Amino acid sequence: MKGRRLKTQHAEHAGKKAEACKECGRALPRPWERESLEFYVPDVSECVHVVGMTRMGKSYLGKQWASWLMKKSRPVVALDYRGEWAVDGIKRKNNSLGPLKRTVTVTEFLEDPGIILAARLALAIRPDDVRALPEVKAAQFRLVLPYLRERTDDELHLFIDETGMLSPYLKKEFHDIAATWGADGVRRYWLKQRWTDDEPETRAQATKVVSFRQVKTTDLRFLAQDAGKDFARAVSQLPPRQHVVADLTTVRMDQLEALEA
Repeated sequence: MKGRRLKTQHAEHAGKKAEACKECGRALPRPWERESLEFYVPDVSECVHVVGMTRMGKSYLGKQWASWLMKKSRPVVALDYRGEWAVDGIKRKNNSLGPLKRTVTVTEFLEDPGIILAARLALAIRPDDVRALPEVKAAQFRLVLPYLRERTDDELHLFIDETGMLSPYLKKEFHDIAATWGADGVRRYWLKQRWTDDEPETRAQATKVVSFRQVKTTDLRFLAQDAGKDFARAVSQLPPRQHVVADLTTVRMDQLEALEA
């Protein structure tokens, strides 16, 4: 599979043996064998979560993934919390602008929602006022969401930036996006600062986690529960701007043991 490969390695794992399934004896993938991200086109059943604190690199990685999808002629939309996902976005110190071709405000989008059907779509939708409070931004994005399902070619890739800031005000909408939008062919990418930034019902739909360093005990506890103890331990020890990846569709030994207990 082609794409840009980003790797992190942890020497402390080198001597560990792979876990084996007690039923069939087959080796299960070890966490450090899942620590490289190769950009790809997710299946519609997938929900990708990219997790990292400010300036750790999550938005940069998300923008690079969007750029890779654009080169594959895939339609991409970003709910652009700060207005920085497109080449005509708002430039800030220490933040790079994204690759999307055009930025529109929510009001501009609502005046011409048919742009969602454009060929080679690469669109950032930002709040009318990027300095507004999160609840104001959430209320505006709520108006946009119904139109994003109008595209019927099963190809749309939707990036939602800073979901943790929006989640308290869009709980039902985010759960619906995570649980049902795949049936409409929408691939979903959630970018957030902490693993626990959104509701458990939304996290339950996650199929892949790309995590930069996390240090909060609560986040690590839930990461250990959802992605495995080794993954949570690796996340807690990461250097700045490096990440690890977990496939949440892979059965782990600790899950099997919990079932047998």
